[in-house]
Amino acid sequence: LEAGSAPLTLWQAATADTLPDDSLLPPPVAGLMNGLPLAHELLAHVRDPALQPHSINLTQLPLSEADRLFLARLCGHGNIQIRISGYGESQINATALRHLWHVRCLDALKGPLLDSYEICLLPELVLAAPEDLADSRQRLDEVCRWLETR
Repeated sequence: LEAGSAPLTLWQAATADTLPDDSLLPPPVAGLMNGLPLAHELLAHVRDPALQPHSINLTQLPLSEADRLFLARLCGHGNIQIRISGYGESQINATALRHLWHVRCLDALKGPLLDSYEICLLPELVLAAPEDLADSRQRLDEVCRWLETR
Protein backbone atom coordinates (compact mmCIF):
# COMPACT_ATOMS: atom_id res chain seq x y z
CA LEU A 1 0.00 0.00 0.00
CA GLU A 2 1.11 3.51 -0.65
CA ALA A 3 -0.37 6.90 0.05
CA GLY A 4 0.88 9.94 -1.78
CA SER A 5 -0.14 12.73 -4.08
CA ALA A 6 0.39 10.34 -7.01
CA PRO A 7 1.53 6.71 -7.29
CA LEU A 8 5.30 6.15 -7.16
CA THR A 9 5.25 4.43 -10.55
CA LEU A 10 3.72 7.57 -12.07
CA TRP A 11 6.47 9.76 -10.59
CA GLN A 12 9.11 7.36 -11.95
CA ALA A 13 7.56 7.16 -15.41
CA ALA A 14 7.23 10.94 -15.57
CA THR A 15 11.02 11.34 -15.52
CA ALA A 16 11.85 8.71 -18.13
CA ASP A 17 11.51 10.87 -21.26
CA THR A 18 14.30 12.64 -23.13
CA LEU A 19 15.67 16.14 -22.89
CA PRO A 20 15.31 18.05 -26.17
CA ASP A 21 17.59 20.13 -28.30
CA ASP A 22 16.82 22.27 -31.35
CA SER A 23 17.46 19.33 -33.67
CA LEU A 24 14.01 18.09 -32.62
CA LEU A 25 12.25 20.96 -34.38
CA PRO A 26 10.20 19.48 -37.20
CA PRO A 27 10.36 21.13 -40.61
CA PRO A 28 7.99 24.09 -40.93
CA VAL A 29 4.66 23.35 -42.59
CA ALA A 30 2.47 25.54 -44.79
CA GLY A 31 0.11 27.70 -42.77
CA LEU A 32 2.40 27.96 -39.73
CA MET A 33 1.67 31.15 -37.74
CA ASN A 34 2.61 30.86 -34.07
CA GLY A 35 3.92 27.31 -33.88
CA LEU A 36 7.62 28.13 -34.19
CA PRO A 37 7.82 30.71 -31.36
CA LEU A 38 5.71 28.42 -29.15
CA ALA A 39 8.06 25.52 -29.94
CA HIS A 40 11.08 27.59 -28.87
CA GLU A 41 9.27 28.61 -25.66
CA LEU A 42 8.42 24.98 -24.89
CA LEU A 43 11.97 23.77 -25.54
CA ALA A 44 13.51 26.54 -23.41
CA HIS A 45 11.33 25.66 -20.42
CA VAL A 46 11.77 21.90 -20.81
CA ARG A 47 15.56 22.29 -20.92
CA ASP A 48 15.87 24.53 -17.86
CA PRO A 49 14.34 23.27 -14.58
CA ALA A 50 14.72 26.78 -13.11
CA LEU A 51 12.04 27.92 -15.57
CA GLN A 52 9.57 25.27 -14.38
CA PRO A 53 6.71 25.01 -13.74
CA HIS A 54 5.39 26.81 -16.79
CA SER A 55 2.15 26.63 -18.71
CA ILE A 56 1.15 27.68 -22.21
CA ASN A 57 -2.60 28.05 -22.59
CA LEU A 58 -3.33 27.25 -26.24
CA THR A 59 -7.03 27.99 -25.73
CA GLN A 60 -6.31 31.73 -25.60
CA LEU A 61 -3.93 31.84 -28.58
CA PRO A 62 -4.64 32.23 -32.29
CA LEU A 63 -3.42 28.89 -33.66
CA SER A 64 -3.84 27.38 -37.08
CA GLU A 65 -4.23 23.66 -37.65
CA ALA A 66 -0.66 23.80 -39.02
CA ASP A 67 0.52 25.23 -35.67
CA ARG A 68 -1.19 22.41 -33.76
CA LEU A 69 0.28 19.79 -36.10
CA PHE A 70 3.76 21.33 -35.80
CA LEU A 71 3.60 21.32 -31.98
CA ALA A 72 2.26 17.76 -31.90
CA ARG A 73 5.14 16.59 -34.11
CA LEU A 74 7.66 18.40 -31.91
CA CYS A 75 6.31 16.98 -28.66
CA GLY A 76 5.63 13.42 -29.80
CA HIS A 77 3.79 10.84 -27.70
CA GLY A 78 4.87 9.78 -24.24
CA ASN A 79 4.12 6.64 -22.27
CA ILE A 80 1.51 8.04 -19.86
CA GLN A 81 -2.16 8.81 -20.54
CA ILE A 82 -4.42 9.90 -17.69
CA ARG A 83 -8.18 10.42 -17.88
CA ILE A 84 -10.16 12.13 -15.13
CA SER A 85 -13.94 12.28 -15.29
CA GLY A 86 -16.24 14.58 -13.39
CA TYR A 87 -18.30 17.46 -14.72
CA GLY A 88 -16.44 16.93 -17.96
CA GLU A 89 -13.35 14.97 -18.89
CA SER A 90 -9.70 15.84 -18.47
CA GLN A 91 -7.11 14.22 -20.72
CA ILE A 92 -3.52 14.48 -19.53
CA ASN A 93 -0.95 13.02 -21.90
CA ALA A 94 2.79 12.85 -21.42
CA THR A 95 4.75 13.88 -24.47
CA ALA A 96 8.04 12.37 -25.59
CA LEU A 97 9.83 15.32 -23.94
CA ARG A 98 10.67 15.19 -20.25
CA HIS A 99 8.25 17.07 -17.98
CA LEU A 100 6.07 18.23 -20.89
CA TRP A 101 2.38 17.36 -20.69
CA HIS A 102 -0.50 18.08 -23.04
CA VAL A 103 -3.60 18.83 -20.95
CA ARG A 104 -7.09 19.04 -22.41
CA CYS A 105 -10.22 19.66 -20.34
CA LEU A 106 -13.58 19.11 -22.01
CA ASP A 107 -17.06 20.09 -20.87
CA ALA A 108 -19.95 17.63 -20.58
CA LEU A 109 -20.64 17.99 -24.32
CA LYS A 110 -16.96 17.27 -25.17
CA GLY A 111 -16.34 20.92 -26.06
CA PRO A 112 -12.89 22.29 -25.18
CA LEU A 113 -12.55 24.23 -21.92
CA LEU A 114 -8.76 24.17 -21.79
CA ASP A 115 -5.99 23.08 -24.13
CA SER A 116 -2.52 23.66 -22.71
CA TYR A 117 1.03 22.45 -22.46
CA GLU A 118 2.25 22.09 -18.88
CA ILE A 119 5.98 21.96 -18.20
CA CYS A 120 6.36 20.36 -14.75
CA LEU A 121 7.12 17.04 -13.11
CA LEU A 122 3.39 16.18 -12.89
CA PRO A 123 0.46 18.50 -13.63
CA GLU A 124 -1.39 19.69 -10.51
CA LEU A 125 -4.59 18.31 -11.99
CA VAL A 126 -3.19 14.79 -11.44
CA LEU A 127 -2.12 15.25 -7.83
CA ALA A 128 -4.34 14.37 -4.90
CA ALA A 129 -5.56 17.29 -2.81
CA PRO A 130 -4.04 17.58 0.69
CA GLU A 131 -7.48 16.94 2.22
CA ASP A 132 -7.82 13.72 0.23
CA LEU A 133 -4.34 12.61 1.34
CA ALA A 134 -5.18 13.20 5.00
CA ASP A 135 -8.45 11.29 4.62
CA SER A 136 -6.70 8.39 2.85
CA ARG A 137 -4.01 8.22 5.50
CA GLN A 138 -6.64 8.07 8.24
CA ARG A 139 -8.49 5.27 6.45
CA LEU A 140 -5.26 3.33 5.85
CA ASP A 141 -4.39 3.66 9.55
CA GLU A 142 -7.82 2.25 10.43
CA VAL A 143 -7.37 -0.67 8.02
CA CYS A 144 -3.90 -1.43 9.41
CA ARG A 145 -5.18 -1.41 12.99
CA TRP A 146 -8.04 -3.72 11.97
CA LEU A 147 -5.58 -6.09 10.24
CA GLU A 148 -3.38 -6.18 13.35
CA THR A 149 -6.31 -7.49 15.39
CA ARG A 150 -6.83 -10.44 13.05
